[in-house]
Amino acid sequence: MGNTVILTKNHPSELDAISKAEAFQISLLGGATAEQHVLEQHGWWDEQNQNAEWLATTLKTENTVSFDAARHAYIHQITMRVAEGFVHSRSYSFTEGKFVYRDLRQTKGFEQLRQDYDSDPDLFRAVASREAPKLL
Repeated sequence: MGNTVILTKNHPSELDAISKAEAFQISLLGGATAEQHVLEQHGWWDEQNQNAEWLATTLKTENTVSFDAARHAYIHQITMRVAEGFVHSRSYSFTEGKFVYRDLRQTKGFEQLRQDYDSDPDLFRAVASREAPKLL
């Protein structure tokens, strides 16, 4: 089991004109509550075919980390990318059998997350210098 989210700067309706959008795919890889790997990949999202292409790894934990540390790093990476404008989210819904779109600016808690991010100097430095988060 794991969690994966794909983030782009483009709304799906804009992708008819450009066909592919710059994307980050951020994943938690491991059991439901067991130790995890955190993986972030950068590439392109193909809206028409509903898949990510040309993925280059930008963050990967060498060893598994605790579920809590992995979840913290996962949320941290999403927060960094949202701060950079990657607010259009897609995640696969097994119940619906398709990718589900979500505008993260409309998500409950987005304003609080943005305020927390803006007030956290470590997160600001991480975004400014593109540092990977320190895992516990």
